[in-house]
Amino acid sequence: MIQVIKRSLNILRYISLNPDTPRGLGEIADTVGLNASTCARVLATLVNERYVEQIAPRKGYVLGPLAYALGAHGTYRRDLILAAEPIIEALTRDLDETLLISVLRGNHRIVVLQTDGSRDIQVRGSFSSADDPYATATGRLLLAYLSESEFRVFVAVRGLPDETIWPEVHSAEALQAALEQIRIEGRAIRRTKEIVGLAFPVIASGKIRCSLGCFLPAFRFEGEHKNEILAALERQAVAIAQNIEKGERYECK
Repeated sequence: MIQVIKRSLNILRYISLNPDTPRGLGEIADTVGLNASTCARVLATLVNERYVEQIAPRKGYVLGPLAYALGAHGTYRRDLILAAEPIIEALTRDLDETLLISVLRGNHRIVVLQTDGSRDIQVRGSFSSADDPYATATGRLLLAYLSESEFRVFVAVRGLPDETIWPEVHSAEALQAALEQIRIEGRAIRRTKEIVGLAFPVIASGKIRCSLGCFLPAFRFEGEHKNEILAALERQAVAIAQNIEKGERYECK
């Protein structure tokens, strides 16, 4: 039963990234890591319960009315979305890459905003491991800015990263050293053979509020485009922080 709930939530998370854009069965199944028949059964239940709508046979799925009803009290972390959305949208047009804003909630990384570029080859969010802070650059960066007590609690509950996710980290000491290096550099970069993940801290009023991240194919992270991305992310992380501070000053009036 718990596994079914997790599968349903993963599907809803993916569809909700672009709730009005129909997603095909194969695309959804591949993204959330399910075989097509299992994914079809979960989707049929979600459609029946009106959390997802099927546009027409073979036309794809969009978010349903009850999913919107759950958000009737407002978008999750609306403060961050209001501060970041115009900047993220403009930056996506400039860089034409996948950008996102992430936060830590308990022991999980949560993407509160994501925009995708228009290139033929893009890195899309994969929710099979999206909630594991160790598995992404944005998650690692957020961990790097935890206080010492928060770090101890996190490791006690979550444990150390799996060696397949972060092979350089074999102990709590090695993890601390890796996170300290991220704080020193002021950014996190996670590379695999095919994908590069980047993250910069958004620090407002002396506190980290979220992480500005970018995912792109490894072959594009080189030369002038690489330098352009790093400079733009660093610059716009500061701009988002300034928007957050402006919003907080407005709320205090």
